[in-house]
Amino acid sequence: CSSDLLSDKNILTAQRVEIFQKDNEGIPYSTYATIEKDSSFAKLATNKPYVRKTPSMISGKVTNTLYGSMINSGAEISLINSFSDIFAWQIDFYRETRQGDVFKLVVDKKYVDGRFMGYGPIVAAEYTNSRKKLRAFNFSSKDNKITGFFDEAGQSLKNAFLRTPIKLASISSRFGMRFHPVQKRHKPHNGVDYGARKGTPFVSVASGVVINAGYNQYNGHWARIKHTNGYDSEYLHATHLAKGIRVGAKVSQGQTVGYVGSTGLASGPHLHFGMRKQGKYIDPVKQTFNRAAGIPKPYIKEFLTQIDPLVIAFNQNSFETSKVASKQNINPDDA
Repeated sequence: CSSDLLSDKNILTAQRVEIFQKDNEGIPYSTYATIEKDSSFAKLATNKPYVRKTPSMISGKVTNTLYGSMINSGAEISLINSFSDIFAWQIDFYRETRQGDVFKLVVDKKYVDGRFMGYGPIVAAEYTNSRKKLRAFNFSSKDNKITGFFDEAGQSLKNAFLRTPIKLASISSRFGMRFHPVQKRHKPHNGVDYGARKGTPFVSVASGVVINAGYNQYNGHWARIKHTNGYDSEYLHATHLAKGIRVGAKVSQGQTVGYVGSTGLASGPHLHFGMRKQGKYIDPVKQTFNRAAGIPKPYIKEFLTQIDPLVIAFNQNSFETSKVASKQNINPDDA
């Protein structure tokens, strides 16, 4: 495109070329080239619009599914996925979600020339059910050495293991004795099955090294990953494994291992997820793991100062925009 416009036959008629695109936050901007007369060179410039950010709260109650309820409250799919990721170490949203549970999240609404352009990253999140209240605050220290989501006391939300390897999926078969749907006999079920659509990605619940990866007539496409402290996890019946998942490969927590399928001895699309400790199968659902390190003491005062208006906002279910904006380093005039 640009080579044609810069050719000799077009140089006098095409004085300016403008290309429209979006940045990594979805905000449209343009890059244009001004072509000098009698020259084969062009001057490049970028025209980025001013983005006004306004902190706002999205809240609601679960009436059917968390996904549907958050959509009805105005959340975008990307926000729902982020919300699920934030609390992935604390709660299995499919298994533990109940009607009447309450969700809240503080996000920046982005405007360009008065037009709503979407949401920014989640600033803070809260989820309350009959048993517990979970809160998360997105913190970045001034020197950028400490970043991530932490609870109200500055403790990390991350554990050594995720609660589930797949987002918002139902457990179709639990750990223990069961009647095998294909083999038609009772036998131990050394894991849990998550029902999901074919092609749904599933992830490693913890960092580790792949010790098995391939295909056999029973497991279909499958992988086993060795973790620390004698744990390993296994993932069966994939339609195919993700690129790079091979014996000896290192994987990080949350990295895609494969995609849900029905290969091997499977009656339909699902993920069989198993976990072993010291070579013995254990029920993944019943495991608890220690949290990662929290905010170091030298940063606690900065953290508490930053989250103070957000804690008040959650307690009152509303907030003063100017206070939240100032703590998040947003121009109060924008808010």
